[in-house]
Amino acid sequence: MPTLVDTLGQERAVYTYRTLMEERKGYLSIYSYAVDGILHRYEMIERGNATVILPVDFEKRELYYIVQPRYLRIFAETSAGRSAVQLAGRLGVGAVKFRIPKELVMTHELPAGMIETAETQIQAAIRELKEETGFEIEEKDLDPLPPVYASNGVLTEQLWPFIAKVTERTPRQKPKGDGNEQIALWKATWDEAFAMLDQGVFKSASCGLLMRELRYRALKRA
Repeated sequence: MPTLVDTLGQERAVYTYRTLMEERKGYLSIYSYAVDGILHRYEMIERGNATVILPVDFEKRELYYIVQPRYLRIFAETSAGRSAVQLAGRLGVGAVKFRIPKELVMTHELPAGMIETAETQIQAAIRELKEETGFEIEEKDLDPLPPVYASNGVLTEQLWPFIAKVTERTPRQKPKGDGNEQIALWKATWDEAFAMLDQGVFKSASCGLLMRELRYRALKRA
């Protein structure tokens, strides 16, 4: 049974929230709110929930992943991108134009997407997997993991992870996407994928979560 080791600060029996305000409405809606007893206001980003899927062939010990552009990477990983952010923060305008090689934009990750209104997490996972990989699976092929928060200090978004069981017999069509994607579907052995994970090739937390879960299960069975 877990044992309490220490505490910092005084927790309350009840937390009172007040003055929730919508600061910006859009695909990413931003709100601010206050909690009684806390000196500063908090900000919250609301955009809905998402699902992420790791397609795994347990018979051949292979898995599938995708590579697609993630344009915001360069703002965190390149000096040109960071300088542009600082300039925009000072001036309020994007005054700098710069070119970035595709290697710094293309990102190794897993099929994922937003859960649409009136859609269950399972329905979303089946749809997203078909759109981005072409695999046509059923509910019985999905092994769910508990949902996690992408960043529980500021995002309300919950991420619903699934391991999808596929084989060479699983129906697969050419991916159609939503008409605005640039996706390449790749296949790797577990050992190849785990080595890439250790080398930092897969950068998203959700990808790391599912691949490490697969590696844990493989080691447990061994």
